Amino acid sequence: MSRSHGKNMKALLSCALAVFLVSAFNGTASAQYKPNIHVGALEIHPYACVEQTYDSNIYLEPRNRENADNITDIRVGTAVKLPIIPEREEDFLIEGSYHADIIEFWKYKHRDRVDHHARGLLDCTFANDFRLRIRERFEKTADPPDSERTTLDKRYRNVVNPTLSYTREKITLEGGYEMTRDAYDENRLNNLNRTDHVFTGTCFYQVLPKTSVLAEYNLGLIKYDNHRTNSNSTENQARIGVIGKLWPKLTGTLKVGYRYVSYDESDKTDYSNFTMFANLKYDMTERTIVNLFADRTSQESSYASNSYYEMNKVALNVDHLLAERLRLDGGGFIGYNRYPVTTIEGDDIGKRKDFLWGANAGLKYDIKEWLFVDVGYKFKQRTSRFSVYDYNDHKISAQLCAKF
Repeated sequence: MSRSHGKNMKALLSCALAVFLVSAFNGTASAQYKPNIHVGALEIHPYACVEQTYDSNIYLEPRNRENADNITDIRVGTAVKLPIIPEREEDFLIEGSYHADIIEFWKYKHRDRVDHHARGLLDCTFANDFRLRIRERFEKTADPPDSERTTLDKRYRNVVNPTLSYTREKITLEGGYEMTRDAYDENRLNNLNRTDHVFTGTCFYQVLPKTSVLAEYNLGLIKYDNHRTNSNSTENQARIGVIGKLWPKLTGTLKVGYRYVSYDESDKTDYSNFTMFANLKYDMTERTIVNLFADRTSQESSYASNSYYEMNKVALNVDHLLAERLRLDGGGFIGYNRYPVTTIEGDDIGKRKDFLWGANAGLKYDIKEWLFVDVGYKFKQRTSRFSVYDYNDHKISAQLCAKF
């Protein structure tokens, strides 16, 4: 079978699956009054998607070394919702979701894989002003985990985050713990396997009906499985901020503070600097929403002898309702990463610095309440102090999803 014929067959199979999904969900939805399945108090929301993507640089390699491919992603999953006490369903609730991504590369077949994503939430609000929330997130994938690593290495991440809060009049006290486990499949990367522990204490004081100021302290511990290249560390971070309604039409969270990370190994450089986090939503009009995200912090590094890199990122997204069923979204980001240790790349010597930026645009059309299609374009670029880490990446995608 020729390569072009193989591609045509794959396209035909994708279209056939899309038609099957539309027909199947159309028949099911027409027979129901509500876009979900009920088993007693349990709500079940199955969904399925077919996404076709063209990626100009699947390995995020420098110019003239790019490898392009077409990628088919068939996603099948379900979300569930169960009130523990039916008469108090908003106070005692269990939610969860799972989906599998069957990912097929048209050219680089050895990259085919099946990803798994699962989420869970237990949310309990008690009559004595206590609230307990336990979240868990699991993902097994090969997508790059952050802006530093770009290779398609198979890995898994599991995050468990219980929090307990107590509210009395205008004061809320909250204590939390987050455990993150990262592990890679290949033995050559087992030096990156680690477990992060973060303990958080926060005090909120309500200054307005929908606005609170906060003071927060974080204690973090990072433990690597081995110490061939990386070092265990201890993080101390203190921040103050405000959350809720910050201005007419403006809501969100804003925090500023100081972060200090000390590494156990004496040859590793400690991090000490101010930190900032913002996640803001501006309701410009009834049809237009603007979201702003900003973050300044340190991230663990796997590059050379660097223990960390300083990350600075700002992102903006605009969501606009063009018509009753047609939505446009677009935005972009800029980022700047700095490394503390001088390294050598070829004949060049210096401290690595990366400038990143990107842009995206998309259209989503709701064919039915339970069926939508969207198309999108994403661009991402990294320009580094060392040109070997430069890359440009273009992605064009189309997706059909059915959910109910």
